[in-house]
Amino acid sequence: MEPNLAWLTTACTKIDRMSPRPVYLQISDYIHQEILTKELEGRLPSERVLAEAFAVERGTIRKALGELVRYQAVVKFPKTGYFVNANLPGMQKRPVIGCLVSNVRSPHFAKLAGEAQREAARLGVDLLIGTTDRRHANEVEYLRLFRELKVAGVIISPTSGESEEADRALEELVAANIPVVYVSRDKEMPVLDAVVADSFRGTKMMVEYLASIGHKRIGYVGRSLTLAEDPRLRGYQQAVHDLGLDSDPQLILTGPGFGQEAGYHAIDRLLKLEKHPTAVIAFDDLVALGAMQRLQECGFRIPEDMAVAGFDNLDMSAHWSPPLTTIDCSVSEMAQAAINLLFRRIRGDHSNFPQKILIPPSLVIRASSTKD
Repeated sequence: MEPNLAWLTTACTKIDRMSPRPVYLQISDYIHQEILTKELEGRLPSERVLAEAFAVERGTIRKALGELVRYQAVVKFPKTGYFVNANLPGMQKRPVIGCLVSNVRSPHFAKLAGEAQREAARLGVDLLIGTTDRRHANEVEYLRLFRELKVAGVIISPTSGESEEADRALEELVAANIPVVYVSRDKEMPVLDAVVADSFRGTKMMVEYLASIGHKRIGYVGRSLTLAEDPRLRGYQQAVHDLGLDSDPQLILTGPGFGQEAGYHAIDRLLKLEKHPTAVIAFDDLVALGAMQRLQECGFRIPEDMAVAGFDNLDMSAHWSPPLTTIDCSVSEMAQAAINLLFRRIRGDHSNFPQKILIPPSLVIRASSTKD
């Protein structure tokens, strides 16, 4: 839920500079009233924006916000700002659910958050969206914010890697009777409901397809996750084993990077092999794009010299040169399933807990893998 700025357009006219009541208290009164009349919800605008709207110094705004915190009208979180307290007496608002994703700048997670917001709106609830930027500290901050705001439920794409503090924050949410559903990515602990792509089956399908058109030495460019955390790598390895393909461990490249940069640098390492692969499967479409860019810089033709495939079927992947062969696991279906499962839990339906819903993959064949 992004800050609503419409109420600020006339904010400056609401302050009487000649009144004996201090300006910061007048500002606090005005914001408080906007909250009670439901004009203001979710995250408040920044101190800078408020100071400009009320034509005062930021110190004045800080004092006004301090009053609102003191009266529990808003909740302050150091890294994320001020949020309206949805449980303030006198307020009858729609339910709010939290949505926490890794990075809203990522096309995949931006679409996931957007689809979740549409589905939540259809069901008559508000969605408070946060991003961790792939940092456990940010994840913990938002999870504690959601608990403090007493949201009705939370969907979360958890940050990769281990964090006892993040696990504790999730367990605290559950202990507060706030249902949680993993989406897009799940964790072994704590055990919760999850709606994820069937990534194991997706990469297995991709290897089987590439093998069917003649490829026997297929590379994989992924992330430095444990095998348990990366079902895409496990699907690749299973298909290579089942089909008797070249299982050279040097064909598997993982690293700490994300997106295009990871794919770009992985190609340099693959091309140093005495015998390089004839096809490469990337962890996702952005990694595949980086791989294609580097191959083309090195004079390789795609797919004649090396085929490239991705995962996620981002909207843009159909418009690259060449268009990317990829795996599609419907993000809209994933978001809808996650919101609906969360709603079942909010309404007290705890049957089949924990439930894991796998979104089936489909193969999208384009010019990056075939000359036809």
